[in-house]
Amino acid sequence: MSGRDGSEFLQKLRRELLSQLAEADLEFCRLRMRVEQMESDIRVGEAESPEYQEAKGHELPQAEGRVLTLFRELGKIEDRIRAIRRREAAE
Repeated sequence: MSGRDGSEFLQKLRRELLSQLAEADLEFCRLRMRVEQMESDIRVGEAESPEYQEAKGHELPQAEGRVLTLFRELGKIEDRIRAIRRREAAE
């Protein structure tokens, strides 16, 4: 694969990762807001539900982890694209 082909492939992969990241971040925000609503209910005297424990202890950290993983993958792809561009500029 030539530098240009590799760069085009990585650009496509970058766009896909950005789309996945947007979706993952939206899901994380939804879960975070759901947990906040349940915590507000608890603060005003409602009983803590098993749903709250599942959301706070499992779903929310899992969603956050997905966002962070995608950010790390995006950073790696961006590094590779920059390396290809530097190499092409040096030729």
